Amino acid sequence: MKNITQELLTGMFVGEYIVSGGTNVQITWKSMLYLWKHFLDSRGLPNVVEKTKLRTTLISLLGVHYVESDDCFVGISSKYLPTVQKFLQFWNETIVMDDTEPEIEIGEIATLFRQWSDLRLLTETQIVNILTHFFPELEI
Repeated sequence: MKNITQELLTGMFVGEYIVSGGTNVQITWKSMLYLWKHFLDSRGLPNVVEKTKLRTTLISLLGVHYVESDDCFVGISSKYLPTVQKFLQFWNETIVMDDTEPEIEIGEIATLFRQWSDLRLLTETQIVNILTHFFPELEI
């Protein structure tokens, strides 16, 4: 890490995780942060870039795609996003909070998701990462 600047690390992230995707795709800032965490975790790297610096660097690298009013990057995507978006769709469409049944196992969520979507790509760890990132109010 001592030989890698924050800008170089962010550039590596963009080069490996971000692809052109046409006019009807976008990455929200929240999803971009998830992808950033995924990138760091996959390499066993600590998060050495604060959010404001990351945002500034990403906007400078991807500025033509950034829409400030919507806080998202339009016309780009990531190969990691479709599965995450499918899980979020599953969660929003099928999961209902019930105070009388406060617990569900991550394994049960994984099984339900696989049955709902026929996708086998998410591990229990990835599901926990998605839930803690997109739904921080959940108690895991």
